[in-house]
Amino acid sequence: MPLNRLRPIVVAAMALLLAACSAADGFAPPKIALLAPFEGQYREIGYNAYHAVQLAFADAALADAQLLAVDDGGSVESAMARVKALNLDPAVATIIALGPFATHETVQMVNDKAMILVGNWGYDRADADSFYAAGAAHTRDRRTDDLLMLEQVRALRDDLD
Repeated sequence: MPLNRLRPIVVAAMALLLAACSAADGFAPPKIALLAPFEGQYREIGYNAYHAVQLAFADAALADAQLLAVDDGGSVESAMARVKALNLDPAVATIIALGPFATHETVQMVNDKAMILVGNWGYDRADADSFYAAGAAHTRDRRTDDLLMLEQVRALRDDLD
């Protein structure tokens, strides 16, 4: 058989193989990114938050969500670059930010996702997509229902009690 007659058969076979390797329903589970310091002076903060979020995932039985631990890079500029990269992933539903670099106002302003700020790092909520989860006093000052306003939070769990 001449090579020209085999080419369409080989192309069709490769297309079928590639189609068989793709996901069945195309569903990507939602991702929650934890942007925190995991190296340097504040690394304990990032690791403590990571373990706390893992416990929260287990408690809420969030088997269909993924946790992404992202190092803030130790500077505001690198935290901004990480947030811009997370904005490109449509499966990222929420960014949980803590630490002096990840919660900076300029990092909040480059964010397109819902961002939950944990802790009082000296920066206030700078963007409409940022919500405080620092504690009762800070939440009360801003709005008690900030977290309930996030559609992503409501979609992850039916029981918000």
